[in-house]
Amino acid sequence: MNNLFSNKSLSELDKVSSFLKMDVSTEKIIKSLYEYIFTKDGKKLRPLVNLLFSRGYGSKNRLELATIIELLHVATLVHDDVVDKAFLRRGKQAVNKVWSNSHSVLIGDYIYSKAFIKMVALKRLDILKELSNATNDIAKGELLQLTLFNSRDVVTKQQCLKVAYYKTGRLFEASALTGAMLRSSHKNFLALSSKFGKDLGIAFQIKDDLLDFKIQSKSGKEQFKDFVEGKYTLPLVLALQKTSLIEKKFLNSKFGKKLSKADKEKIYDIMDSSKGISSCENILNGYVASAQEVVSKLEKSMDCNDLNQLISYSSLRTI
Repeated sequence: MNNLFSNKSLSELDKVSSFLKMDVSTEKIIKSLYEYIFTKDGKKLRPLVNLLFSRGYGSKNRLELATIIELLHVATLVHDDVVDKAFLRRGKQAVNKVWSNSHSVLIGDYIYSKAFIKMVALKRLDILKELSNATNDIAKGELLQLTLFNSRDVVTKQQCLKVAYYKTGRLFEASALTGAMLRSSHKNFLALSSKFGKDLGIAFQIKDDLLDFKIQSKSGKEQFKDFVEGKYTLPLVLALQKTSLIEKKFLNSKFGKKLSKADKEKIYDIMDSSKGISSCENILNGYVASAQEVVSKLEKSMDCNDLNQLISYSSLRTI
């Protein structure tokens, strides 16, 4: 991914990585957990979005804000792993597997509180309000998805897109918007930044849902993980609308259960033949096109090369 973005952006992300490792408690267990989580860097796409929209505002607060964005994101991942009973995160064992669920919940809380301490230090009530609302919406998205787990009703495309927005699109939206807030108070610029972040984030989540059904992947995540956990995601919901009764019966019989290699291959074949994959890709392309349209309106006011690269990466990535 390093060859996609400008040297300036990569240099700023390196500084964010350094900021993430500062001001950590000296308590042994906290230090051990925190270092384990941040030893392997994530993609840091949300901080990148934030930095791109704040560029031109000459202050250390730019890097602090981007660090806050990543802290919020990582805290959600640590908590998600407990909810999902995950084994892997970023290609290595999840915290809840190395330590315990209790450790994961508490270190996640620690990272959240660290983010909010830094937020208050920015002395920007508008940014604090936006990020607080975004954090609340992310939790809302997780609860909505849990409700869909146990739903006996037909899960709809609209419900899946709503979860995609709250779970992923919302923090991308807040990342872009708060970055723009540092740079400008121009209403049109703020609206465009918000729209870009939302479209990019939803596209990113839809691509994540598609990658879950890849037979082979380098994503560092368990494949068919969402299906095995009994999560209704957009590709599956779209496929179920077009499958035959026999195919639907097979999918339902395997949903939420451990799968063999043969099961995965058959599920993928059904997903593909029922147009679940291609229909989902069409929806993904719609959000990509919308994000590209926003960029076309921003080109006169900012350098958009890395924004375009983010759009391409989010839709074409294999990890």
